[in-house]
Amino acid sequence: MFNSTLQYALDNNTDIIQLVTWNDYGEGTNIEPTLEYGYQYLERVQEIRKAFIDSTFDSRKENLLLPIRIYQLRKKNPVDTGINAALNRAFDLIVSGDFNKATILIDSLATVTDLQLNSSGKPYSFSLEQNYPNPFNPTTKIKYELPSDGFVTIKVFDVLGHEIKTLINSQQVLGYYEINFDGSSLPSGIYFYRIQVGNFVQTKKMILMK
Repeated sequence: MFNSTLQYALDNNTDIIQLVTWNDYGEGTNIEPTLEYGYQYLERVQEIRKAFIDSTFDSRKENLLLPIRIYQLRKKNPVDTGINAALNRAFDLIVSGDFNKATILIDSLATVTDLQLNSSGKPYSFSLEQNYPNPFNPTTKIKYELPSDGFVTIKVFDVLGHEIKTLINSQQVLGYYEINFDGSSLPSGIYFYRIQVGNFVQTKKMILMK
């Protein structure tokens, strides 16, 4: 019924715009977008919609799921103005068709752990911790602290100074963070990871041992 009704509305190109909405409280016939129920409807709407848009639109499933990821992050961080502002930017990137930048931004926000603030309400200073485990094979965790909001860049380099990967490159709010680094595609050896937030720069060494 849902599929045929939506398809009929699109085929007839009426002046009435049919909206698919969800209610967080599950009242009436509203459907909350959960993995159990709502996502299948949202994905169906997007699949049908592909037939009515420019063929140059990159309609891969991972791109179609970006709005769902934004929804999940808003639910997890309802009062965090910094994260929600970043999610607004991610939405603007999706609308403009820049899915790669939107994905990078959303990925960076998804790595944020729950804030565990000290008695002063924030970390005392900028800090980059030693990765753990170290040596590692093939994944390791990197923690860092931000005493204030800032644009954060974390990159990995080899011993020759060649950039291997950018782990974070986005605006982030103050707090404690943890990200994962996967060295599956890299050979064993010594690598360096560096954080830069404004004038703060710190580098640490890690060892990949396969």
